[in-house]
Amino acid sequence: MRILRTDLFKGDYQKLPKAAQEKFDKKILLFAENIRHPSLRVKKMKGHKNR
Repeated sequence: MRILRTDLFKGDYQKLPKAAQEKFDKKILLFAENIRHPSLRVKKMKGHKNR
């Protein structure tokens, strides 16, 4: 999976404390490897049907 980071994201990321950056880095790697990893707590969204 390819993950793109915008310039806005990069700036906001740099403002985070190092502990939060490390936590994010671990989670984004899990997300890239397996979107359904239990520690991510990802849930299905219910869609809306257009009529």
